[in-house]
Amino acid sequence: MWVKLKVRRKTFFSFFLFFNSVFHNLCDVLSQLNKQLERCLSSINAGLLKHKIILGVDDRGKLSCHKVNLCFIYFDPQECIVS
Repeated sequence: MWVKLKVRRKTFFSFFLFFNSVFHNLCDVLSQLNKQLERCLSSINAGLLKHKIILGVDDRGKLSCHKVNLCFIYFDPQECIVS
């Protein structure tokens, strides 16, 4: 009985470590996607600001493909205070 219990603990612990590492790797991938999205939007907004438009992303599903909306916003930078 003790041998079976030790084997079950080892397999449970192995599965726990495996799924924990998969979860952390998934979080790292999502973090990299967010950083790349920010860089992409900043380069796009640099070009669109000439036309007084900025682009925003409304992400309601944490980077799921069917819940992302692009928001084009009219923005006049002449009214901004330069410090």
